[in-house]
Amino acid sequence: MPLTISQTLLWYKRPEVRSAMVAGAAHKEIGVRFEGSFGKRPDALEYEQEILSAVQRGATSFHASEEIWSEPLAIETGMSRQRADELRTGWDLILDIDFTNFEATKLIAKALCDALESHGVTQYGLKFSGNKGFHIGVAWESFPKEWDGKAMSSMFPEAPRAIADYLVWQIDNVDNGFSLSAKLRALLGAEESAKHLKRVCTLCGRDRVSKTRTVHFICTRCGNAETGTPDDEYKVCGKCSSVMERIDHAKDSDERCVCSGSQTQQVFDLKIDAELIASRHLYRLEYSLHEKSGLVSLPIAPATLLSFEREQANPAVIAGLESFWYRDVEGQGYGLLAASLARALEDVDESAAPREIIWEADAAPEAAFPPTIAKMLAGMTDGKKRGMFILANFFVSVGWNYDMIEERLLQWNQANPEQMRDGDIRNHLRYHKQKAQQVLPPNFANPIYKDLGVLVEDELTRRCKNPVQYVRMRMLQAGIDTSKKKVVADKNAAPTQKSDTNSE
Repeated sequence: MPLTISQTLLWYKRPEVRSAMVAGAAHKEIGVRFEGSFGKRPDALEYEQEILSAVQRGATSFHASEEIWSEPLAIETGMSRQRADELRTGWDLILDIDFTNFEATKLIAKALCDALESHGVTQYGLKFSGNKGFHIGVAWESFPKEWDGKAMSSMFPEAPRAIADYLVWQIDNVDNGFSLSAKLRALLGAEESAKHLKRVCTLCGRDRVSKTRTVHFICTRCGNAETGTPDDEYKVCGKCSSVMERIDHAKDSDERCVCSGSQTQQVFDLKIDAELIASRHLYRLEYSLHEKSGLVSLPIAPATLLSFEREQANPAVIAGLESFWYRDVEGQGYGLLAASLARALEDVDESAAPREIIWEADAAPEAAFPPTIAKMLAGMTDGKKRGMFILANFFVSVGWNYDMIEERLLQWNQANPEQMRDGDIRNHLRYHKQKAQQVLPPNFANPIYKDLGVLVEDELTRRCKNPVQYVRMRMLQAGIDTSKKKVVADKNAAPTQKSDTNSE
């Protein structure tokens, strides 16, 4: 039954509701829904009175963008990527879980919450969508504002999509035995489960929809031949209704996965579509009503998720309000982002070419490091994540392998007054190792060293452009040949250096 103006006014007249909605709409594009369609876009929501005014004109619900804008009203339909990047100042991660069975939806949402917490993201929002699903929100403030020299605000939708894809893989993968799929099968039963399955590689978990092997069946009674899937143990003949005999598997040209795995298995399609993370895509604003159900898009405490029932979102029974966005959470999402981008790179480049080591020796000794790098390694108060990029690029540039780098960065972390999670460092290195190209650390003239308070200039520093050049000169002074030699390295070896603006 459609919502009436009296119903909507009764809910939106509550001051605490309007206050929460205006706070959630800050710097976001807003879409206002009127009788089955949206009003003008772009729109914004800055004052509580604007909510009441829209409701009096027939508005039923309010929706907000995933992106955060400097000027939401300056957005233009069809604007270029460059213009969008100029206007966008950030983005919030929104995961939309909307499975067909409500209890199954809760299990999927719970698995995602657990995955976030296992990556150090403990402050995140969870809300009932207002009808059949849930939204999970991780605030923009949780993520670094720069990644590998690129503004994070411009990494939309690529970065949040990578996170969504990674989390979906994380909660139901080969390593955990597709445990979530097992729970969902037990909940739904075989017949209902069969409606929601997809085929993946048994070895790596990648989608194998286009790589399903063909199975042949023959009827020994009438000679009729038919094809099926690997899950078909038998078929009934379409001509004489006899049970057909399964005879073999066809060797299709695309039978093997990119990881070389040839076996597949069926797991649940969790219906979490990363493609919905897109420019100007809207989600239902917290505390907005839902037209179909008449219920509220209600933030809830994650601890209450499994016991939550839809009736609790009835406007008539809602008392206190929960927060949805947690914006005082700087840095919580760093490890999650690093792990997600690393996995995205794995999907892009499965067979990296052998890399060459820049040094004749496997690794330059710390005694040859410039004093600026030495000061960073002694411990950093601010800018540790930016510093970690510099250190990782420096280490691989002077021949250190990733086992050595991990051990040294974990040791460095112990020297920091406020330490990072060890898991965040390992995820960072996982990302770093997957990059198709490695670059030198910034030149000494780059203001980043002064910004971090680590620049130390000695005589040799003033003669060198780059920390790697400094090390080479120190090594030459010690009589060690540092000329480039094409030495084929194993997977754990340091990468070849590419010339760029930081070259020495």
